[in-house]
Amino acid sequence: MLLPDGSIWYPGSKRKLPAPTLLRVTVWTLAFLVAIGGAGLIVEHYHPSWMDPLRHVVGTPGQLATPSTTTETTRPASSSKEMKQTSQTANSVTYSVPGSPYVLAIKTTQRCYVRVESLTSRADLFNATISADVTQSVLVPSGPTTLEAFAGGASLSVSFLGKPVGAVAVLRFAVTYNFNPTSS
Repeated sequence: MLLPDGSIWYPGSKRKLPAPTLLRVTVWTLAFLVAIGGAGLIVEHYHPSWMDPLRHVVGTPGQLATPSTTTETTRPASSSKEMKQTSQTANSVTYSVPGSPYVLAIKTTQRCYVRVESLTSRADLFNATISADVTQSVLVPSGPTTLEAFAGGASLSVSFLGKPVGAVAVLRFAVTYNFNPTSS
């Protein structure tokens, strides 16, 4: 029988014998690992940024894995027949498109969950998982739209009146793409 002080008592014995060394080392090692694991969980819960050096972050091809700073740029909207980037932050990009209606064509290289929402009606224009190597077209009848792709490696082309007006070579994960028509 194992006693609370770590010693073993054998039936018929008048004195306690110490636990074998291997058993004592195993118990103390497990107690140490449980304490370290508990401390790690507490740190992860209350200060997750402290664990960043231990994480392995893989970015999409051609993009930085972690943006170092948030930059905001604003360019005047153009009346040309091309899509123009008007602003960018760490987690969103805004484009102006020549007008409405316009078509967003998402081409995937792997399975990708895509959500396209009309900001005018707050309705989903498209909300599904697209298989690998498929091009999904989404017609935006009017007004501004947001697009989110929940996997890396997809690309986007935008067309207005049946003609291509711009493209995004790689849709980044956790980035919201906003499209604003300059005329309706």
